[in-house]
Amino acid sequence: MSLDINHAFGSILAAYRNLEGLSQEDFEGAAHRTYVSDLERGLKSPTLEMISKLSERLKVHPTELVAQTFALLKTGGMGSLRPSVPYLQNKSSTADFFYTSSGKNFTPEQVEKSVILTNMTVSSLATIFYQVTDVHLFDVIDKKQIIFGSNFCL
Repeated sequence: MSLDINHAFGSILAAYRNLEGLSQEDFEGAAHRTYVSDLERGLKSPTLEMISKLSERLKVHPTELVAQTFALLKTGGMGSLRPSVPYLQNKSSTADFFYTSSGKNFTPEQVEKSVILTNMTVSSLATIFYQVTDVHLFDVIDKKQIIFGSNFCL
C-alpha cells in the first residue's frame, strides 16, 4: 500500500509523540486530542501554523517533521527520529560568551538554544540530501572542503 502525504505525516507525528512519551491529550493548548488523532490517522492535513505548534510540543524543529514526512514517502520506511548530529553542552552557569567584534555578550541559554536549532537544521538537511542522492551527507562533507566567502572550512 502506498502512503499519501497525510498518512505519512500522521505516522511521523505519532512516532515523535511516542518517542517523547506524550499522549494525544498532552497536546492540549496546541491542538485538541481528536484533531491530533485525525492527523495521526491521515484524515486531516495540518497547516504550517499547526505544524509549528506540534513541533514545539514535540521539541523538534518544524522542518524535521516535514523532512521526515517526505523521507517516509520516498523510502516507505522510517529512519532515525533522533538528530544524527550530537553536540557538547557546557552546563556551567558562569560561562562568559563574549563576541569581541561587537562587544555583545551571550548567555549560556542563548548559546545552547542556537546549538540545538543548528543541529536540528543540519539533521533536516542531511535527511533531505539523502532523499535526493541516496548518499549520506556526512560521508560527502568528510571528503570535501567547503568554501564560505574567502574562508576555507574542513
